[in-house]
Amino acid sequence: MIGAQQLSQLAGTFPVLQSAPREIQEHVGLELDPSEQVRAIEAMHVGEEPGLLVGTSTRLLAVYFTKLLWKRMPTIQTFHYPHVNRVEVRGSDAYVHASVSPAGGNDDEYEENTFRFASPHTAQQLHAFLHASSPRMQGR
Repeated sequence: MIGAQQLSQLAGTFPVLQSAPREIQEHVGLELDPSEQVRAIEAMHVGEEPGLLVGTSTRLLAVYFTKLLWKRMPTIQTFHYPHVNRVEVRGSDAYVHASVSPAGGNDDEYEENTFRFASPHTAQQLHAFLHASSPRMQGR
C-alpha cells in the first residue's frame, strides 16, 4: 500500500490516474507496494466498465469496476510477468492470459481478461510491453 502523498506524486507522473474514478484511484494505492516501480498507467475498459492498467516492475495490475446486480464493485486482477502466456491484439482490444502452468492451460490458477483501449495503438503498446516484460513471451 502506498500513501496519499505517493499516490498524488504518481498522478503527477501519470495524469490518467487523476482522471480515473476516485474508487479506482484508491484501489491502485492500496494494491501498490512502495518498493514497486510504476512503469506505465493506461486507461481501459473491461466490457463497459472503466478502469486502469498499471504496469509495475513485477506485475500488471488491472483495476476496474464489476457490476453485480445494481452495485458496481472495484475489481483487481494481477498478472505476474513470469506467468503471462499469451497476449492477443484485435483492434483496440488486448486479451491477456497468465497461468502458473507454462503450457497456459486453464487450470485453477490462471487470470485472463480482454481490455479495451481508446486506440489500437495503445493495445499494441500493451502487447510490446508484455513481450518485453514477460519471460515466456520473449522470442514469440
